Amino acid sequence: MNKKANLNKLNSLLGQGENIIQYLTKNHMEDTSVEDEMISYDLRAGEDIRRYEQNPELENRVVEKIKSYIKETGYDAASIVECGSGEGLNLTGIISDKECKYSWARGVDISWSRSFVAQRYSRGKIPENIDADFIVGDFFQLPFKDNSIDIVYTMQGIYGMGGREKTLLTELYRITKGYLILIEPSYELGGDNAKKRMERLGYVKGLPATADEMGLNVVKYELFGEDINPLNPAAVLMIKKNGENCCTGSFMLSNNPDRY
Repeated sequence: MNKKANLNKLNSLLGQGENIIQYLTKNHMEDTSVEDEMISYDLRAGEDIRRYEQNPELENRVVEKIKSYIKETGYDAASIVECGSGEGLNLTGIISDKECKYSWARGVDISWSRSFVAQRYSRGKIPENIDADFIVGDFFQLPFKDNSIDIVYTMQGIYGMGGREKTLLTELYRITKGYLILIEPSYELGGDNAKKRMERLGYVKGLPATADEMGLNVVKYELFGEDINPLNPAAVLMIKKNGENCCTGSFMLSNNPDRY
């Protein structure tokens, strides 16, 4: 099947309400590729903004909950990165809060289309004194220096990459200077139906056990409590970076973490 015919097929499936990642995974020998993720999200660019405009209450609660975990870390002038930033709703909501004095922020997503939507959505909402942008990046090769970001977090950003939990944690932890906060589907805390669904869709599993196995300093693991789908319960895994590279709560622009 040529590329145009394949995209037409995917658009047709999307219109029928089919799960695109599940379809693509099946056609890639049960292994979701980076390309699969990119195609799936590019085809759905704009959906999150439309859903937010129809029902902003849940998204606003999600943002407030994420902010509460970030504030627990004690940073009020931090650099921050969201991996899996999508259309920018979460990161824009976080850094536009006047109480959170971030100086540098990046949203990273595999989808160019969604990153473009995020740039457009965030325009005029983020204070001008914050160096903020939404960029395209591969979570397995993030474009940031080692130990360079105070707060790294995800919000349902790596859920479809089951089987590569250790590789993902290694890369996210690499760029972290202070805290890594993962808010992802919890196979361990989910019910039987949720577990079956996660298995079928190839979701991540065992993130806390993997972190323990790697010797990471897990300071919190609990249910997030704000879920659109009860069969997709999210949990918060908070990891503090060990050693002398842990951040001090301040960030200087002369220590720009960008590698590009």
